[in-house]
Amino acid sequence: MKPIRLFRNADSAISKERKQLISDCYMMKNRLSDLYSILNYTTEEDLIDSVIYEIKAANMRYHYYLKLCKERGYTA
Repeated sequence: MKPIRLFRNADSAISKERKQLISDCYMMKNRLSDLYSILNYTTEEDLIDSVIYEIKAANMRYHYYLKLCKERGYTA
């Protein structure tokens, strides 16, 4: 006799949320890597300032996603 899963939809929603959150973390990590590469090859002052602001914003977003993962106990 199979056990009845009463909370199947809840498990599915948590799994989707977990996958999305971990995906967002990886996406931000890759974005930061790209931005640092752009910064290394940029010589125009205005563009350097712009990339620095983007790095700061992406870094804050990345740390936010990491914090959410940690609070929920998600690991990659």
